[in-house]
Amino acid sequence: MGSPEQAAALEVWPQPASAAAVRIRAAGLEGQTGHLYAATGRLITSFQLTGQTQSLPSFDLASGLYLLRIGGKHPITQRLLIR
Repeated sequence: MGSPEQAAALEVWPQPASAAAVRIRAAGLEGQTGHLYAATGRLITSFQLTGQTQSLPSFDLASGLYLLRIGGKHPITQRLLIR
């Protein structure tokens, strides 16, 4: 799940999300790959972190629990709830 320092560097908001986009702040994780998974484990999308803060479109996501995973060897995982 990554180190405590890495986990503190990852913020996802709003929680729960119901807007058109979820914001991701990943200080120090630029260039890493992110993956969004459904609670069933199905990969929804992958993306590259291009800056400290970026948007992930959420308007086409069904209500439910998702997992956001950033990184490779020592990934950071955070829950994302969509209303």
